[in-house]
Amino acid sequence: MGLFCGKKCKCRRRCKSWFSLMPEVERGCRKRCGSGDTSFSKQDYLCGGDVDEQLLIMAYGYDPCAGGVELEDVLDPLNSAEQGQQDYERYKDVLVIGAALLFIAIVAAVVILSK
Repeated sequence: MGLFCGKKCKCRRRCKSWFSLMPEVERGCRKRCGSGDTSFSKQDYLCGGDVDEQLLIMAYGYDPCAGGVELEDVLDPLNSAEQGQQDYERYKDVLVIGAALLFIAIVAAVVILSK
């Protein structure tokens, strides 16, 4: 097989050696070899937009591209932590007034019931 192995075959072998423990990534790499593009490196494939970097990080715990996706983007893709902080800032005054009214109501109830 080695004697008659062409560019596509060599490319597929490279994909198997690079991603033998990542079957989904290996399948995508082999598909790229089959499309005729055989002159790419491992880094080109992982960071070139062919692979969803967030899914790769979540599935395999591996970040192939330096400076690409931040950990906060992976763990909080909808940015709900910042949205929660904005909601808190917006309703902080209402919460303080509500707590004060509740405190006054409890004090009034204790005074009325103690008589």
